[in-house]
Amino acid sequence: WYNSAPELAYCMEAVYGNDVDALIWDFSLQDGQHDSFYKTDLWIDRVLTHANLPVMLFVDKHDSPRRQMFKRLEEGGIGYVFMDKSAVDLLRSRVPATAEQPVLKNWICPNGAVEGSLPCDDHVRFNMCEQRDAAGPCLEEKYNVVHGCEGAQHSYNPGWKEHLFKGRLLAHFLMDVLEEALITIDQWKHPNAQKTAIRTQYILDRVRTTMAMDYRNASLVPLPQDYSGIDSDLMSNISSSVLFRSPAVCHTAVLPSQSRYLGITQESGISGDYTGGFDQGVNKLLMEKGDKLQLAYDPSDRHRCVSPKIDHKDVFLIRSQDGWQT
Repeated sequence: WYNSAPELAYCMEAVYGNDVDALIWDFSLQDGQHDSFYKTDLWIDRVLTHANLPVMLFVDKHDSPRRQMFKRLEEGGIGYVFMDKSAVDLLRSRVPATAEQPVLKNWICPNGAVEGSLPCDDHVRFNMCEQRDAAGPCLEEKYNVVHGCEGAQHSYNPGWKEHLFKGRLLAHFLMDVLEEALITIDQWKHPNAQKTAIRTQYILDRVRTTMAMDYRNASLVPLPQDYSGIDSDLMSNISSSVLFRSPAVCHTAVLPSQSRYLGITQESGISGDYTGGFDQGVNKLLMEKGDKLQLAYDPSDRHRCVSPKIDHKDVFLIRSQDGWQT
């Protein structure tokens, strides 16, 4: 599990890259209660400093106190997208329950077949379980080892099908927003434009003007005032503007990470993507002694999942037998 801060907040460019258009805050389970609320504020402010100023999508309950933190953005003229978990629960409740029936009749499978005549590996089957804590085929399928990781997840932690459901809702929303944006841009027409080149330049100028206004508004968002959970000595020695808004230099080992995929972190020049090909680092059980700080991974973590798993908490490892590292 990752918290929203400090590592992910300060390492946004390294983890997500410089060209990301939207970032999702969905860390209510990981970030904990009030003494960790500063993590949400820090995440918000680091998004405001990102080179691409991505759109923020906030996923939480409608009565969450963290919502007030996001409303702080409105004071500077910056909007955000709120996804109410209660509304998601309502939508989920309308998915047919399949705890006791093995198939859904008349459900169209991805391959075009009709469920009931031919089985299909769809995501609706075994999604709604009537008894979440009881043993049975529904829970075994919802929290299984074939589609997820070893060790069934517990009922208090949503299974992979619920993550998939929520992700697809957000994806549909973003596609709708993209369509509306394209229609709006298409309607931007220079009154005297007869040539495509003139019209294209006019649109680019308007987009750049709008982006410049967004960057200006981001700088006008007030800094947070509640620093509960942050070390008081730290706050007495570092100004809040430096802590929340100043540029940060990040060297992270976590995956997924754009800086690791591009071979920047280890300066190896070996690049790839989430499917592989990049510099994996060294197996921590096979590390040799040296004077260079090594990026290491736990081999047991790499083999936990049958499906491809891209989230790994790799580390820069210094063992007790190692000397000075550079």
